Amino acid sequence: MIIDVLVLAVLLISILIAFFRGFIREVLTIFGLVGACFAAYIFAPMLEPVLSNFFVSPSTEEVGKFLGIIPYPLLAKLLAYGGVFIVFMIVLSLLSHFLSSGAEKIGLGSIDRVLGAIFGLARGLLLVGLLYLPFFYILDDAQKESWFGRTMTHSYLEMTAKGIDHFIPKGAEEKVEEVKEEAPSNIERLIRGAHPDRSDEAEEDTPAYDKDKR
Repeated sequence: MIIDVLVLAVLLISILIAFFRGFIREVLTIFGLVGACFAAYIFAPMLEPVLSNFFVSPSTEEVGKFLGIIPYPLLAKLLAYGGVFIVFMIVLSLLSHFLSSGAEKIGLGSIDRVLGAIFGLARGLLLVGLLYLPFFYILDDAQKESWFGRTMTHSYLEMTAKGIDHFIPKGAEEKVEEVKEEAPSNIERLIRGAHPDRSDEAEEDTPAYDKDKR
């Protein structure tokens, strides 16, 4: 029951956010994040030497630290990547605002919101599927039935996780199988580490072997 409530809450929040923001803004936000990361990867290395020369004088061999904590070369790198990322995101945010306003003015606001709600539902399903994915790989069918069998949303979680699984590379699948095989022993180690006294008590409770009893 709790799992059903959490799944429905994630879906509802995602749908409402996308509905009020609209399809155009939601899509451009995703493209903005991807594009900002790509822009930072391309342009930040060009900007970094300029900022580094601004902070560090070529005549001085000793590298100073900003506020006595952050070395100036590291600060230049952070500002270069962060600056390019933020500028690109601001430009995309302004663009999405103008496009959304234009859609409202020409009477496409309701369509934009309906498409946004559909997009929010798809995003919510993807999110809960990703959250369920570790259980999908690690637990066997009997364990899944024990953990999620009474939930109404388990079949949808399983179906979404299977869909995501098709896009995972083969090398990653082999690694997942290794983790799945090692999971029981790792869980047992965690339990023993959390309760070290239990193993000691078990040893104390085991009767010692007495030769006279033979």
